[in-house]
Amino acid sequence: MNADGIFMCVFRVAEEAGNMSSRAKEAYPDIPWKAIHGMRNIFAHDYGKLDRSIVWSAVSDDFPKLEAFCRRYAADHGLKL
Repeated sequence: MNADGIFMCVFRVAEEAGNMSSRAKEAYPDIPWKAIHGMRNIFAHDYGKLDRSIVWSAVSDDFPKLEAFCRRYAADHGLKL
């Protein structure tokens, strides 16, 4: 997968995170919801100014934490992955 493909996956994750309910966001305050939304806005509105190194840092450093959250959320709500 090339960088643009990875970036579209990051955008999709950020978009879906923005669709989480306020209740879910309050229940999981350790997730940086505002930062995720901010990255989504950059993807959506200022893609040409996107700093690829920041995105790659998010993918390599933050996505494992976000995956752990998704697994925890699914388990907490009886959802199958």
